[in-house]
Amino acid sequence: MSHVGVFSRLAVALACAAALPALAADARGYAEGIYADYAGDSAGVTFAVDTLRAGPLSDVKGQSMEQLVGPATYLIEAEDGATAVEGIRLAALDSSKVNGEAFAARIDGFEKVGLPLDQGTYRLLQITVDVDRQLQRHQAAEFCWSSLKHCVVFDPNIEFIDSIVNGHRELKAQGYAPRAGFEPVDRSKAVMGCALASDTRYIAKWWTWGSYKRTYKNVYGITMVTKNMGGQQAGIRCNSSCYPAPFGYSHSSSAFANIPFSVQCDNAFGAGTTGRRGKFDAESKCAHRLTFSAKAEASVANRGSAAVDIKWDTTGSIDGNGGQMIDTCGYF
Repeated sequence: MSHVGVFSRLAVALACAAALPALAADARGYAEGIYADYAGDSAGVTFAVDTLRAGPLSDVKGQSMEQLVGPATYLIEAEDGATAVEGIRLAALDSSKVNGEAFAARIDGFEKVGLPLDQGTYRLLQITVDVDRQLQRHQAAEFCWSSLKHCVVFDPNIEFIDSIVNGHRELKAQGYAPRAGFEPVDRSKAVMGCALASDTRYIAKWWTWGSYKRTYKNVYGITMVTKNMGGQQAGIRCNSSCYPAPFGYSHSSSAFANIPFSVQCDNAFGAGTTGRRGKFDAESKCAHRLTFSAKAEASVANRGSAAVDIKWDTTGSIDGNGGQMIDTCGYF
């Protein structure tokens, strides 16, 4: 998902809020765990987390998020998946991606969602980011209520980092993962010796990416964006003539957003063969961005050949599901 640090105005969000879920969290080291898991779920990024200041949350009563952590100075962008982050990169600050009202949100807003200031603590953090040996630093904040077993991280440079990490943790705890399927070669059939080049024990192989739900919440725990990512499957089977027969499916995804976000989802699949080589591609993506500007549109190129490919035109923060299977049938 292309991350940018934005949240909705409190007044609108409160009108749409459900009961605040309690996250099991230890007030000590919560932020360190968030950044460590984000790095662990991606490639090419590391974080160092240092505490600049800490104290009772009531000490910063009346301050806005921007007054506490400062403005965003650059962006960390990537594409989010069920349990991983891909394509992470540093990007220059783009004001069109940033909702200024996020930074105007006040510490006092926690009171309105059942998080008393007199029971909370805060830490002002310095975050040192290393993306492929490119270093950046910015400030973020951790807020904790030990009696409520609830913590949250606000980072102006990584959109919804707290929701991303906790979403990954939830799916991992449920045992979510892409599932591989195989059909062994039956040497008693007429296709004697025919198998997949990638593993000659099998005559068919496929990957299944199950459906999943991703919820993005603002710092007050109020849901701003919900994405229901449809299941995908891609596979190759060798037919009776020992030629590839690609198969699979692409289920559609859906999304909902509160103001100021907009959402768009799309999905596509494509299959093709060239000689004894075959490919099946199945993907779905959902985008969210500030009102009326989210875009996720798919098209299929080279349909019918092994060069088949799904092309995406996207704008905003992207969640994806699915992938491809490519293999060759032959006599072994």
